[in-house]
Amino acid sequence: MSKLSVSVIFCLLYINFCGYNVLSIGTPRYSINLDLNPPERWKKVGQDYANILKNFKQDILEHYHIPKELVNIADKIGSDLDKYIPTPFSGEMIGLADTSNIPLSEIVLANLLYELTAFCTSIVAQNNTGQIIHGRNLDYNLMKELKPLVIDVDFMRGGKIVYTGTTFAGYVGLLTAQKADVLTITLNQRNEGNILENLLDLLLTNHSMVSFTVRDTLDNPNVTFQSAVNYLAYGVYLVTPAYLIVGGVNTLEGVVITRGRISAISIRQLDLVKGLWYVLETNYDYWTSPPPSDDRRDPAIQMLDKLGRDIALDTLYSVLNRKPVCNSQTTYTTVMSAADGAAYTTHIRDNDCS
Repeated sequence: MSKLSVSVIFCLLYINFCGYNVLSIGTPRYSINLDLNPPERWKKVGQDYANILKNFKQDILEHYHIPKELVNIADKIGSDLDKYIPTPFSGEMIGLADTSNIPLSEIVLANLLYELTAFCTSIVAQNNTGQIIHGRNLDYNLMKELKPLVIDVDFMRGGKIVYTGTTFAGYVGLLTAQKADVLTITLNQRNEGNILENLLDLLLTNHSMVSFTVRDTLDNPNVTFQSAVNYLAYGVYLVTPAYLIVGGVNTLEGVVITRGRISAISIRQLDLVKGLWYVLETNYDYWTSPPPSDDRRDPAIQMLDKLGRDIALDTLYSVLNRKPVCNSQTTYTTVMSAADGAAYTTHIRDNDCS
């Protein structure tokens, strides 16, 4: 199997899936200049994390057994990467590979694996002052290996921040992001479909990777909360089902979009008349019960109901910090509010749940 095939498999697995002064608690922060050509954008990240990424490959191979069917599909995709991975993302991956002196196949593999095992908790709430606040935990069974790769990134154009996100060094998609004064987005894995189906979707259709769709949404200079919700719900075909949790800046601007590959299956929105002052998503459809072995939903609901609407980013963080919402696989916690862009805060976890 070629190196490119291995990296494509990694990419495709990734598809499957998960007062602060723009402060990150112990989280490295980088600026990505969108005015540069895609291969030049992540140069500093590639240089700084080359050694860690080299070690990461072996950790991945120890955790995953790649089926032969995936190898065959990866060979096909690897023969024409630009055909299956759109710009600017293919160019950014190539640049990361060149800068870090890591085979492109490994960069692509990293870009696709993360969504395979991402388990998450996302909450959007409207507090008693009307502020929309948004928080998330990102959980991985590779927490130990991924934790050193967590970075916050400001995507710049014309010297100004266009949007901000939390990601992993070597990964060009976004699972957690904010466009100040407009909206916040988190992406949660939805367990529908298998890896082979998702790979075939990428190979045979023009469906989009979900984490790339998040970046495309934020990069739109005319995007609003409602236009983003409409686009994420109905405007794009996705390679894999997902949950997209979106917060805005105005009253009732908070939704959980349950997505199939073609369109939304359900949209839950804040509704104060019905007492719905928050919406919450883990990794299970809200009309079903989570398995007892992974019930983060009910404990989070109990804590939110006890707190009530007298809630702020610090108290939202306290909900995300409590076991079992926070657990041994929680890699990072982010809290944010589009109405207060400087409040974007990421905490890299160290088995420090309360």
